Amino acid sequence: MRAVSALMSPAVLALIIFVLSATTVSAEPLELKVVEAVPGVNYDGRPLITITLSKESQLSLAKFTAEHVDRWIEVRLQGRVLMKARLRTSIEGGRMQIGDSFSSDEAKSLAVRLSSGDGRLEIEVVPQ
Repeated sequence: MRAVSALMSPAVLALIIFVLSATTVSAEPLELKVVEAVPGVNYDGRPLITITLSKESQLSLAKFTAEHVDRWIEVRLQGRVLMKARLRTSIEGGRMQIGDSFSSDEAKSLAVRLSSGDGRLEIEVVPQ
């Protein structure tokens, strides 16, 4: 081991450490700009919110979700988890639905906040 470390310059060692640490860093949360959020219900009557994203956020979400299919994600509003789910496919249309974790009144309130731009909608890859 001493012979190996004597052959490595500090610059080479720093490069190796950088490469190893870069491969273990997880994806940063993706912040999305909401154009419209509408409360509704799913097929069995549970509250949900249909969200329409800006064109820029639509493209960012499509890229992000294509890179993370079959991974678990959280959808958050200002740090509060609205939904955690396994991403089954990429989301390319700029619209998505979130639900199953809030009441009808809460869905209405959240939709108003999201539509007004009051709040930061984020998506992040998380451990199962």
